Amino acid sequence: MSLAMEEFYQNIRSVGVSAVTGQGCEDFEKAVAEAAAEFHEQYVPFLLEQRRDIEEKRQRAIEEQVQAFEKSTARTKPQKRMREARLGQGGGGDDDDDEDMDDLQADIRDISIHER
Repeated sequence: MSLAMEEFYQNIRSVGVSAVTGQGCEDFEKAVAEAAAEFHEQYVPFLLEQRRDIEEKRQRAIEEQVQAFEKSTARTKPQKRMREARLGQGGGGDDDDDEDMDDLQADIRDISIHER
């Protein structure tokens, strides 16, 4: 732990400023300007690179999820068609789905009435 602290404090720059006389204020302003320039020259490009990397990873993850979804839907469509063919529906539309839903709801109501 002390080694990490020592390494951290080796690179810290300091400037002495007198609160009474104001001596060293010019040095302080110069040190702040240098630190700001260093920040914009070194740290900002690093942050922009990291942001770009994160966005690329996020975009790749989205693309992988979309591909996985498309694969799963491509697999389920033929299976659904096969089920419909077995049941004799032959590829029904939304009207058939609505009728099926109405039938299921009616069956559920009948079952719940008989159980009481």
